[in-house]
Amino acid sequence: MIKPFENPQFKSSGIVQFSHQNYGVFDALLNQVGSNNHTASKPYSYDEVAKYYDFETANQSFAKQKASW
Repeated sequence: MIKPFENPQFKSSGIVQFSHQNYGVFDALLNQVGSNNHTASKPYSYDEVAKYYDFETANQSFAKQKASW
């Protein structure tokens, strides 16, 4: 039985590898009142940041529409 591939990259506990500039986007989201996060603990994991940032939508915005290779 063949199962469809589901890429769990953006929901995994893998580490988000970004520059200091890009981490600034996540700092603002994670520092919201009531989020109960400690943003000095870096690097962030995908599953931690995914609660506040939609990685899949951001990743799809970089994809090109192509009809062939």
